[in-house]
Amino acid sequence: MKNNPWNYEEIWLAIEQHDRHYANIFVSNDFRTNQNGCLILIQGLSVVRAGQWSRACCINESLDIGAMFPYVTKAKEHNLSVIILNRNQTSYIDKETYSNHEDTKASSENLHSFYLSPDSLPLLSSTKPVSNLSTSYEHFLYVYDNIIAKMSPTEKFYIVAHSAGGDNLTYLLRQRQDCILSKLSKIVFIDAFHAIISSDTDEIKKKFQYNALHFIASDKPMGESIHFSQKPFCSEISLITAMFSKKPSVTEQAKAHSRELRTTDRDLIRDRRKIEAEEQRLMNEIRKAATTNNKKAVEILAKQLVKVRNQKDKSLQASGQIQSLASQSTMMASNVRMAGAMETTAKTMSKMNKVMNPEQMSKISQQFVQEHTKFAITDDMIGESLEAALGQEGDSEEEDAIVNQVLDEIGISLNDKIANAPHVPAAASSVAASRKQANDEDADIERMLANLRS
Repeated sequence: MKNNPWNYEEIWLAIEQHDRHYANIFVSNDFRTNQNGCLILIQGLSVVRAGQWSRACCINESLDIGAMFPYVTKAKEHNLSVIILNRNQTSYIDKETYSNHEDTKASSENLHSFYLSPDSLPLLSSTKPVSNLSTSYEHFLYVYDNIIAKMSPTEKFYIVAHSAGGDNLTYLLRQRQDCILSKLSKIVFIDAFHAIISSDTDEIKKKFQYNALHFIASDKPMGESIHFSQKPFCSEISLITAMFSKKPSVTEQAKAHSRELRTTDRDLIRDRRKIEAEEQRLMNEIRKAATTNNKKAVEILAKQLVKVRNQKDKSLQASGQIQSLASQSTMMASNVRMAGAMETTAKTMSKMNKVMNPEQMSKISQQFVQEHTKFAITDDMIGESLEAALGQEGDSEEEDAIVNQVLDEIGISLNDKIANAPHVPAAASSVAASRKQANDEDADIERMLANLRS
């Protein structure tokens, strides 16, 4: 919360004791100046700390589901300041008792880590309740009196309370009705437990009736009015699922649909087995009646048999339709996934098109060709210049003379060796003759091919 993009200010309570840090809360950087409105976020029970709705959802799902970031983002979009409470931090570790415990080190860093830990405070023998903050009710009351009422200049408050946070809110309204009730613009309860008692004033009851909404997990469509409580004192709205549930993906929805269809098909198969057993029973009864020449009984049983077989045919048709629906559902899910892949690809291509500049790339290519040509010309000129600078006239003639002299010397020596060489046997000479003949034939074939080409 203290880093980008939020940059919230952390305030440690109790503020009058500068040398002791008991519980931390967070306020937006415009909390002391924003007059448009202030959003107050109150979490529920358990060990959730400031900025959390559900620790399990933060770990298993995402911070967008289990943390307060989406609410903070909306508040910023609507130009509202924010204060985030920490109602569950109501005790602290006593240093003296804690330092005497085995395997512990009473340092400010070690104790500070316990206050920020997602686990419950350990070592109950070494923890003590915070003065004026020992309960969640006192925490909310203390924050309102010392932080909200003194530091925030706004005259409009918007409160979101989850779970037991709703009970804390009703307690604050009863204790500070004259101060906050007129400034309270909207209230949202989310799966909260709270109640109106007989001693509550009519102003509080009217505020809940006209300015509060209670979102409750329900199977009904989102936003539909429901009657969850026996005597609701504010409007109750369907939330479809629990607050922190994750919306199922297309694949998960398709799997759930297929699962339901398979369950229905299995039920139909079990029914058909019963129908087939009934069919077999009627057939046996008809045979028995026929053996006794009981024509009337045979007719009645035959009618029943026809009905049973018709029902069996209907069950088979229903199974076929269910299997067809399952196939269609699978194909639709596949089409949706392909559309999603195409959408992702289109976005990627759009980003690449924005990055790529054809005119600039063409200029770069032309520049590359020019520089490459210039480099080749320069390299040739340098090579010619070096040859002209290092070479001398008459070198080529002198080189040719040396080569001819070496060849002549080699030729003379070879001729001497050939003269002194022994004679080739007749067999070897015949082999050489055959090779010569083959070479002559190859030459004739090559001449013929050359004539054909011409």
